[in-house]
Amino acid sequence: MDKVLWGDPEVFRPSRFLDASGTKIIHPEHFYQFGKGRRMCMGITLAKAFLHTFLTTIVHDYRISIAPASL
Repeated sequence: MDKVLWGDPEVFRPSRFLDASGTKIIHPEHFYQFGKGRRMCMGITLAKAFLHTFLTTIVHDYRISIAPASL
């Protein structure tokens, strides 16, 4: 929530973590959600596997569509 690092931390902008073309994920120097190097979280592999399984189940079990615009 540091305004110096993020500019507007209250605003949801996933584009903060994408390069200029929007295709590659970048990792800002001041943000490492699972740590870095020897102090890296041991659960990172489990967390990524769980997230993959969770999202795959959602996509498989539900019909996802864009809500119609309200008039």
